[in-house]
Parts: sequence; C-alpha cells; structure tokens
Amino acid sequence: MPWSWVRVPTGTSPALSTCVASKGPPTRQAYADCIIEIINARRGEDLRRSPIEVKFEANGRRARALFEWADHTEKHWIMFALHASDAIDLLTLEEADLLEEREKRFLEQQEPESTS
Repeated sequence: MPWSWVRVPTGTSPALSTCVASKGPPTRQAYADCIIEIINARRGEDLRRSPIEVKFEANGRRARALFEWADHTEKHWIMFALHASDAIDLLTLEEADLLEEREKRFLEQQEPESTS
C-alpha cells in the first residue's frame, strides 16, 4: 500500500483542536496522539498496517505524519480532517518495482503493431 508524508498544522483543524483540548494541556504528545487517533478513525486500527509516525518541525507549529493508505478516498479524508498539506506519496521498493513493470506493460500495449 502507498504511504504519504504530510504536513499537519497544529492550530487549524477543528478535529485536531477538539481532540487535543480533551486531553488537557496542549502538549506535543497530545498532538501526536490525536493525529494518530484521527488517522486511525478513518483507516481503522488494522494491526497489519504499519504504525503511523509523527514528527514535529523545529518551530513546533507543524507536525509531519507518515501513514499508509488503502485508496485515494481514505488519504483525502485523512488530509481533510487534519487540514494537512504538502503530501509526498511514497512507495516501498517492491511497490515501486511493480509500478514500473505495470507501466512498461502498458506502454508496450500502446505501441502500434508493425504491419509487414
């Protein structure tokens, strides 16, 4: 499954603000926990999926979240709920190889056949 590395502002998402407020003081740990909760609310806590990673930019105003997604609808819902931006989509080595092979097959099918 593909991954996205997204930028999450810590002060604009209503879902994130509500979640953090419910945890007491607005600590980085509260933000990280809430980002993970919001992502899991959409994708489910499927233990077969890789864990979500949350890191913070040095200025503290934004976090970065790395998460795996099943389809574009799931990814866009998560980004909308977090008011995330700056998405960088990533693939594992195996997924990148499969995509390259699929693209080669597609291009081969598009080549006109020679008429001899």
